[in-house]
Amino acid sequence: MDELIKIYPVDINIKTCFFVPAEDANDKRTIVAERILAAWHGSPVIQKQQVMTKWFEEMDIEKWERCFPHPHSNEPIARYLLENQAWCTRNNITHTPAIFLNGYELPQNYTAGDLKLIIPSFLEFIPKPAEKMQDQDIRLASQG
Repeated sequence: MDELIKIYPVDINIKTCFFVPAEDANDKRTIVAERILAAWHGSPVIQKQQVMTKWFEEMDIEKWERCFPHPHSNEPIARYLLENQAWCTRNNITHTPAIFLNGYELPQNYTAGDLKLIIPSFLEFIPKPAEKMQDQDIRLASQG
């Protein structure tokens, strides 16, 4: 996704939503979501990009968690994950990752790698970034 943002710095806005069981702190999906949020909040932009890039390159939690250690108990992150359950429910987010391009959710059979192929055609029909989602860079959500 970093490459796409370099190619289309003004034309695209990519948002990723992870649907995780926030009530289960030991679930691998929840662990990944917590680490992404911990890195995302209060980190330099370069580290934010590294966290996401590394996850999407391998999607191997054992390798990935060696690079990004588990944050100490962080109640705001846990609360954020729980609050997003309602956001996902309201917005019918049912899969992980849900990818939004310029505010439009891509069908779940598309992957981050597919974006490189579809963006040129997509931009012919869709205006430049228009926020349909809440004004945040990443949405992580939970499912009970």
